[in-house]
Amino acid sequence: MIRKLVPLLFVGLSFLLSKCSEDENPNYPIEPYIEFRSIQFIETPDIIDPDTIKLIFYFRDGDDDIGLSGSLEHNNFPYNRYDYYLENGLDAIKKIQPNLIENTFQGPYPNRIEALNPEASLSDKFVTNNTRKKTNYNFLPDIGSNGYCWANYRKEKFLIPEDLLYLLDENYDDLGPFGTINNKTYRVIEDTLYHTSNENHFNLILEFEQSENNTTWTVFDWNELFCENFYGRILPIQGGKANIKSGPFVIKKRNRWEGTIEYNIYSTGFNPLFGNKSLRLKFKIKDRQLHDSNTITTPIIDWGN
Repeated sequence: MIRKLVPLLFVGLSFLLSKCSEDENPNYPIEPYIEFRSIQFIETPDIIDPDTIKLIFYFRDGDDDIGLSGSLEHNNFPYNRYDYYLENGLDAIKKIQPNLIENTFQGPYPNRIEALNPEASLSDKFVTNNTRKKTNYNFLPDIGSNGYCWANYRKEKFLIPEDLLYLLDENYDDLGPFGTINNKTYRVIEDTLYHTSNENHFNLILEFEQSENNTTWTVFDWNELFCENFYGRILPIQGGKANIKSGPFVIKKRNRWEGTIEYNIYSTGFNPLFGNKSLRLKFKIKDRQLHDSNTITTPIIDWGN
């Protein structure tokens, strides 16, 4: 009987030691750290289906706060998608952040809508597609329509308090009342506002670097051509699941603080844009405290030609 119990006790002790090892904080720094593992180009036979660049890297983070969810908390400051601007009528612009809210009122409006309620003076105006026509504001980018998108301006529905409608020029469309938020009455307006993308909306910052001679490298600007980039939003890694699959990401956790992340980047444009060039990726990640990791440059991607 004792001989039978010894192996069972050994197995139980091994499990407890393994469990303690998984739960014990390894005292990693609070800044994320990453290491390159692999990169692969996967071509699909059908030209209408997107090809894939599969990037795999190791991560660790001492305070276990990597990941952004789809909640309002993780889509408002400092994680808001866009920044907008006020101009003072002279030559300066001031950045403002929207407040994304759930639309619980009636009306043909998005489920979530950006409210703009900035601290402003009577001389301020929202920066729009018409602002650069003013004296001293020609430093603003042109509307830059390339037939696909406007890279620097958004025509969108916004919520504006009634007492701040003076911030808009005469070209906006008033779509009617929305409701009261924090004792302020808002109206829905539609206008074309100047914006910039907020990097902190993403936690995987990734650039495509191209070269024709493997010596001089330039960044390919997806946003300029397509008004999009391949920055990613890794979901929160906390919780009991060892493996997490969501959208383009596959996350395999070693424990609470470390593991590997697979990022699948899809596009039909890789071969047409880069097939005769060398391409590599440069990337880093951020945690929710906005600590940056180290930056990694991958080897040159093998197109398999």
